[in-house]
Amino acid sequence: MSKIDSCRDFMKNFRLAKYMLEIESGKDGLDLPTYKGSTFRGGFGHAFRSMVCTMKKTDCTNCLLKEQCPYSYIFETSPGHRSEVLNNFEEVPRPYVIEPPPEKKTFYKPGEKIRFELILIGKAIEYLPYFLVTFVELGNMGIGRGRKPYVLRRVLGQNPFKKVEHLIYSDEDKKVRNCDITITGEDILNQADNGAHSPDQITLSFQTPTRIKYDNHFATKLEFHILIGNLLRRFSNLSYFHNDTKISIDYKTFVETAAKVIIKNDFTVWEDWERYSSRQQNRMKMGGLVGNITYEGNLVPYLPLIILGEYIHVGKNITFGLGKYVMKKS
Repeated sequence: MSKIDSCRDFMKNFRLAKYMLEIESGKDGLDLPTYKGSTFRGGFGHAFRSMVCTMKKTDCTNCLLKEQCPYSYIFETSPGHRSEVLNNFEEVPRPYVIEPPPEKKTFYKPGEKIRFELILIGKAIEYLPYFLVTFVELGNMGIGRGRKPYVLRRVLGQNPFKKVEHLIYSDEDKKVRNCDITITGEDILNQADNGAHSPDQITLSFQTPTRIKYDNHFATKLEFHILIGNLLRRFSNLSYFHNDTKISIDYKTFVETAAKVIIKNDFTVWEDWERYSSRQQNRMKMGGLVGNITYEGNLVPYLPLIILGEYIHVGKNITFGLGKYVMKKS
């Protein structure tokens, strides 16, 4: 594969950061849905806007302050003068992902702890204090059924590639510590090159519903080229809008070559899920593929992108944790 068909050179400038947030339910406990991602994302957006927005009765698209507003950048990201890189069906990807706790339990007793992950991408890493203050305030406002309160106990910054973990915030002293735990594109490339993964066979375990559109329909069979095309598009847009890097790659050749990789085993199933959208005042279907799928073929050119995808997710409705997968040793 020629240089122009590889994303390696462009990945070097990519940055993201991963944080583990631990909350403790208040005296009334917490009543949460089975899948908690939309609850955390929706509550986060509401609390964020209530704290930072000075023009609460104005839509973000018409607000004179949107270019300087942290809420507008994080939650209502606009393409601005860069809209030429998007097609008619795409939105600017938000620079964060909330990964909800994997357990399906719905009631947490008073004092019980819940852990979930937060991924910040590129320039959004600098906005970490806003996220922390917002999740503290959301705890005061309450969340879930009955809007019951919680306390943000601690936040850990994690770089699994370098095997480091640092305390970023603790409720005991209310301090935010400045620790660099940034995951870089070089970390991703080194992981791809260290031989830990087979160059010709991988198994991906999709842990939350994965919604990938192909030919105007949601894919119910995830061919490798469909996965790679979606990952490449997401990587390209995140790089451009949030890492100030424009990806110049022969997209067509890259994806066509990926079609040579076959599905060896497919144990994915479509899992239906619904959420209530307070913005649209309606219940929305958010089903997607979950389960394991094994691919076989020349995977070397695609490993960096696949490893990155474990953190940036893939498909639709990513901000509240959909499209999460992990690589398993085949």
